[in-house]
Amino acid sequence: MKWKYQTICIATLGGLSLLFQACVYEDRSCCTDTTEPPDDKMEMPTLKVTFSHQQTDIPITSEDLLHAVVYLHDESGVFFDAWEVQNLTLDTEYDTGITPERSPFGVVAWINPDPPYDIYPKFEPDFQGGMHRRDCQLSLIVPEDRIFVGQMPWLLYGKVDRVAEEYAEAPVEIPLTLDNYVINLSASGLPAQAATYSFMIHDDGGTYGFDNTEKYCTPFHYRSTTDFVPVTRAADGAVELSLTMLRLDENSNATIGFRNETSATTLYPKESNDLTGLFRIIRRALVEYDFDRTHVYNIHLDYSTGGNSNPQVTPGGDPPGGDPGTDPGGDPPGGDPGTDPGTDPGGDPGTDPDPVVGSVTVYVNGMVLKRENHALVD
Repeated sequence: MKWKYQTICIATLGGLSLLFQACVYEDRSCCTDTTEPPDDKMEMPTLKVTFSHQQTDIPITSEDLLHAVVYLHDESGVFFDAWEVQNLTLDTEYDTGITPERSPFGVVAWINPDPPYDIYPKFEPDFQGGMHRRDCQLSLIVPEDRIFVGQMPWLLYGKVDRVAEEYAEAPVEIPLTLDNYVINLSASGLPAQAATYSFMIHDDGGTYGFDNTEKYCTPFHYRSTTDFVPVTRAADGAVELSLTMLRLDENSNATIGFRNETSATTLYPKESNDLTGLFRIIRRALVEYDFDRTHVYNIHLDYSTGGNSNPQVTPGGDPPGGDPGTDPGGDPPGGDPGTDPGTDPGGDPGTDPDPVVGSVTVYVNGMVLKRENHALVD
């Protein structure tokens, strides 16, 4: 009898064991799978970016940042993806929606790469890439007559040479550099009669690579004109013009010129040793200059001084003596050139169609450019 009970117990325990295993297997079918998939099947994050800009003497606001294009290239410099955004805001995070297919990678950004600029390659929704960074460029669109007279929106450039896995942890910051400069030209001591004046910058730097270095192009002119109408015959001639140009640096070949278009007379350069190279004028007139921080240069030509020196450059200020438009710093010997016709060898400046304009003193941002500086060797 004892043996019978042992047999029944063993059979019961065996059945319970089978039933428990079946329950466990059934429960596992309802459990969440916590095993991690292989690395090659994990979802990769998308690239997020922000844009920053260290302000200069030209304040940049969101209203100036109309359109941004961001290009991605591999370590060899071949572009493989691109992204764009309209109406950019600085220091704001943007999700490009791009999962970089190559790592590490580099980033190039252009802000406002639209007319009057032309860029290669252009952004397309199905951007395929394949072009090398060295073959890509941005250019100013210059008419066939090689004279640019249009408006130029601010052009900014940014890059990050190498981005690796860190893009998954935080947005990639793209620092932006302003690629424009403003050259303001004023002239005083001119004859007090109606005339059209022009200010020109002759340059060959209208094309830039995707590393933001200058690629020389066919020379052209930036040109600005103004019609001067004196209030009275006694008014001192005061002319103000302004030009926005592309990059200005120590390698620039840009030169300046100032003309009376009505009489077809070149007023600057006036003499053979008048300095015309824009970079050299700025460098020789200013003790300190920083093209990264100072993007506005004021050049004042004073024709009332008898040519004791050459053009004057001031970064954002009036030349010594006050407002260059009203106070040229004193009258030359013999009286006011606007009221004393006897001092003009060509006759009355109000009626002479081609009045004589004397030598010029040049100021740059308030600092005089002395004539002896023309003889300096670079």
